[in-house]
Amino acid sequence: MENKTKLAIRYFFAVPILILISVFALFIVFEFTLVADIREKLQTVDEHNPIAFGEMLFETRGCIGCHSLEEGKESIGPNLFDIANRESQEYLKNSIQYPDQTIADGFREGIMPDYGKILDKDQIDALVKYLSGVTQK
Repeated sequence: MENKTKLAIRYFFAVPILILISVFALFIVFEFTLVADIREKLQTVDEHNPIAFGEMLFETRGCIGCHSLEEGKESIGPNLFDIANRESQEYLKNSIQYPDQTIADGFREGIMPDYGKILDKDQIDALVKYLSGVTQK
C-alpha cells in the first residue's frame, strides 16, 4: 500500500510537470517560427515603398493582433476596416502616436502601447499610408 501511495504522489507531480514542459517546448517552437517570419519580412520589405513598409509594420509590430481590417470582424481594438473613409490621416497618425488622447467608442484607454515612443516618424508615416491605402474604397 505504501508503494502505491508513493507511486500516486510521483504521478501527481510528474504529470503536471510533463504538461508544463510540453507547453513550454511548444511556446519555444512557436516563438522561433514567429521570429523567423518577422526576420524574413524585415529582410524582404522595401523601406522606400511606404505602403509595403507599413504593411510589414502592421503585421510585425503587434497591430494585427488587436485590429482587424476585415469588415464586421470583432477585435480587441477598434476595427480598421474603411478607416480611411471615416477618419483623416492626421487622426490616424495621432492615434498611433498618442493612443490615449482619443479613445474610440466602446474601448478603454491604456490598452494600446504608446507607439510614438516605439516607432520613428518614418515608420508611423508608413503605417498611416498603409492604413489609408488598404482601407480606402
